[in-house]
Amino acid sequence: MKRSPTGTRLAAGLVAVAALASGCSEPPPVHRGPIVLITIDALRADLVGTGLMPHLDRLAADADWAGTSIASSSWTVPSMASLFTGRQPWRHGSWHAARASLRDDLPTLPEILRDLGFRNAAFRSNAWLTQTFGYVRGFERFGPVARMERVTGVLRTLDGGPQFVWMHVLPPHAPYRLHEPYIDRLAAPRDDLPERITPLEMRQFADPALPLDVDLRERAWQLYQLNAAHADSLVGAMLEALRESGHFDDALIAVTSDHGEEFGENGQVLHGNNLHRVLIEVPLVVKLPAGWTQPLDPGPVVANYRLFSTLVQAAGGTPPAGSPPSLFETSRAGALSELYLGCPWSRRGARWCGRAGSPRPRTATTTRCWRLRTANRRRRWPRSQENSWPGSSGSSRQLRP
Repeated sequence: MKRSPTGTRLAAGLVAVAALASGCSEPPPVHRGPIVLITIDALRADLVGTGLMPHLDRLAADADWAGTSIASSSWTVPSMASLFTGRQPWRHGSWHAARASLRDDLPTLPEILRDLGFRNAAFRSNAWLTQTFGYVRGFERFGPVARMERVTGVLRTLDGGPQFVWMHVLPPHAPYRLHEPYIDRLAAPRDDLPERITPLEMRQFADPALPLDVDLRERAWQLYQLNAAHADSLVGAMLEALRESGHFDDALIAVTSDHGEEFGENGQVLHGNNLHRVLIEVPLVVKLPAGWTQPLDPGPVVANYRLFSTLVQAAGGTPPAGSPPSLFETSRAGALSELYLGCPWSRRGARWCGRAGSPRPRTATTTRCWRLRTANRRRRWPRSQENSWPGSSGSSRQLRP
């Protein structure tokens, strides 16, 4: 069919306007100031926004994006490897205890930031996140987070230039301890709380055939919450030191967790045994630098390993091919969480974990499944006060496992 002259002129005009608009569009901003990444071990998403962790709650309230995200796995090795390489566990290969090292051929987040001109420092905990397993790569300074005076000293003396600081906080990971300064944050603290509960005391209940004792569950749950409150105090000290540097507003700050923790909700305890929600739904908080013009719009279901691409893009870099979309890009692809045979307890003879070293996935959560299973959780904090644990009062101050 012959096009009319009017239609031809209109089409040409639209093309010209589109070309003009694209030619005049501003390039994405580039951040040349501090980037601060805090990872909190074994922190469930449902603890944030309850008043148990006031420092993290305050940061979330002021952040550019805060809410529930999906971890790449339900234990540290595969999940942290995803955060550091921008790859899912099936791609980076660090999916069980015998393959915990980061692959040499995959550039890590600190290596990329170093090549972009950033000076990098790390303060870590957890035995899986050491030089032995490749987490030192890209860092000029690498030490334990237990020396808090060194951590806060580095944050307090940031000069506002391109600097990347990563801190990994071990609590609320077991052992669960009685941190008495925070006991008033519990709704109904028990009088018989022990000084601590070790992973060894809990580990036998990772077998679904052995039900968790009700009293032990309640004591462990309350100590876990006190561990989370203690972790929050450490995060608060870090954030206060950053404010004292004078560069808090200029910093890009991200806080997340590697996995959650289970207290019998699905017949098991601790983590790394299954992919139920309490193990893979983790908090994600991102505060952009003051004056940043590019909004965060990640989509309805957010995988937290997208932080990798987000920080690389913000620093002016291009994520390697195969990296996930950044949080600046809307994605409806959902999230994938993976768990493979050879979980952390299998080396100790726990038969329910399967044969160590098997490459076959024990279970996996597909994108389609997560769209269904997170349909009622697609919202940012403040979170609902509902609690799904049978018999709970529904109060955010009376969380139950």
